[in-house]
Amino acid sequence: MPAKGNGGRDARLAAALKENLRRRKLQASQKAQAGDGTPPARNLGTAPQAGLENKPGSEQKSAPKPR
Repeated sequence: MPAKGNGGRDARLAAALKENLRRRKLQASQKAQAGDGTPPARNLGTAPQAGLENKPGSEQKSAPKPR
């Protein structure tokens, strides 16, 4: 059974799509202006700990082997 008078639905859908496009364009322009060019995922990871890079004895030691 076909729906009658769904012109209101089509108009609401078109308005929602236009609003969504406007919002996404605004977000993209704000992200481009605020960011330094690197994607946010590249900033994730382990931060280096100061003073531990060249510490003597920092290499992993093996356990003594039983004889």
